[in-house]
Amino acid sequence: MTLLNGLSAAQKAELKTALDPLGLAAGTPLPGSPLAAQANQSRRFSDRYAWKRGVAAPLFSNAMQATGFALASIYWFAPFPLYKYVANPIAKYIAPYSTDHDVGQGGIALALANDPLGPWPQYQPPAGVGNPVLPGAVFVDRRVATTVSPQTGAAVTTINDAAGQTETPSIIWDSKIGGLRMFYQQINGAWTPPSGVETSSFAGQCTLSCISMDGGRTWTKDPNFIIDHLPAYLGVGGHTGYFNPFQVNDRWYAYHLVRDTNRALFGLSHAVDGGSEWSRDYRELGLYMHAVPRPDGVRRFISWNHCQVVRMKDGLKLIGIASNFSSGSTPKDARIIMAPIADDLRTITGPAEIIWSPALAWESGDLRSVNIMVDDGVIYVFYLCKTLVGAQNVGVLTYGV
Repeated sequence: MTLLNGLSAAQKAELKTALDPLGLAAGTPLPGSPLAAQANQSRRFSDRYAWKRGVAAPLFSNAMQATGFALASIYWFAPFPLYKYVANPIAKYIAPYSTDHDVGQGGIALALANDPLGPWPQYQPPAGVGNPVLPGAVFVDRRVATTVSPQTGAAVTTINDAAGQTETPSIIWDSKIGGLRMFYQQINGAWTPPSGVETSSFAGQCTLSCISMDGGRTWTKDPNFIIDHLPAYLGVGGHTGYFNPFQVNDRWYAYHLVRDTNRALFGLSHAVDGGSEWSRDYRELGLYMHAVPRPDGVRRFISWNHCQVVRMKDGLKLIGIASNFSSGSTPKDARIIMAPIADDLRTITGPAEIIWSPALAWESGDLRSVNIMVDDGVIYVFYLCKTLVGAQNVGVLTYGV
């Protein structure tokens, strides 16, 4: 005690650091134990990553859509830095969003901004460009087919609006085609295989895509593209939607569903070229419930289809939703987490940290989607939550500003 009383404050601090390099307080797990490693890892995350809300009010919402162009609901708000790829863009950033589990055909609209933090007005397609059924939509997969009448020889156009739920859009720059490619999910989606005959997918939902060669103003379905699911007799099937693309080492990857319902399975796919051809890996991704903190006692697992991977200063990080998962449009009690992940993009290598919990009046734990954009060294995590009064609000977390 005499020795300690004779030390200066700086010397005491130096001695404390030497005796307790992990900074663990008395009564915490012993150094070297798994719990101590988890506590220390979590502390390092907190020290290094100062996440903050980018806005105090909703960045975008269902109520902020343009009169006469509004979708019935909003979902999957996924900004893309258009200015990096397109000369004279309609805006620096475009954010495709869709209806949320629409009972009909659904549809995809765009919001525009010159700053990721807004404002984000809805894009209003010129007359004759927007969907005739849904004027605010830049794309709806209506499955328009043209045949020749055997009686008259005239061309006959048929429109099948029963496909359903053109939703969950995400945009990438496809270097193979030199244009934008937008992925979306579709019920009973149709595609054209090498045989040249249009074929319906297995009953369920799959990921399709459309392309734009004019900077996002107009979109045309790619009839030869599909991320199809395995047939039911193989024990997996029903859904490959919620396709969430991201880049690691200049290569495109995407997490998505493999099976739906409340016993969801998640898969990982990767592009074998600039973004037009993809290879699917249906090995199940782990839920990692043990890695997700439970400060409120609620057990949550990683919802991979609402996650992306970002390279940060000390390695790859998985960022996205941890949820007490329930399927489709049913409410959730979710949080946004960050966790270290291995180069295989499948293995969580340490404890996760909760970087967002609902705290503002317009937020809720019913997180509908999380989409990430990295721009100019800043990470933007856009999240969409649904409130009990029916509002659908978009917020954003930022790191690096």
